[in-house]
Amino acid sequence: MSEGLRTGVFFLVRSDIIEQTDGGCYINLEISPNANQSGIISIDKWRRALKIDIAAEASRGEANKELIRFLEKMLPEAKGKIAIVKGLKSSQKRVFLPLRPKEAIEKLGLENDL
Repeated sequence: MSEGLRTGVFFLVRSDIIEQTDGGCYINLEISPNANQSGIISIDKWRRALKIDIAAEASRGEANKELIRFLEKMLPEAKGKIAIVKGLKSSQKRVFLPLRPKEAIEKLGLENDL
C-alpha cells in the first residue's frame, strides 16, 4: 500500500469502512473479479472500502463464493459465519464478520497499513 494511503486512514477505516454491530462488524468492500489470485489490494478512501481482487468470474455467484472462501481462509475462526449482507450482484459489497473491528483489522493483516 502506498504511504499516502496510510496517513489518516485509521480514522476513516474505523468510522466509514468498518462499523461495529452486535456480534461483530460490517466491512465495506470493493471487489474486482477475474484476478490471477485473490488478495487484499488497498483501501479506496473515496469509496470508503477495502479493495480485494477475487480469482473467480462474476457470473453465477462464483466471485461471491470465492470472496467468502478467501475471507474464511484469512479468518478461520469465522468460518460459516461470514455473510454478504448487501451487494450480491455488485462490486461494492457490505460483509458481516463475527469479529470486533480491531480484531478484524489485525486478522486481515491491515494493522500496519491503517
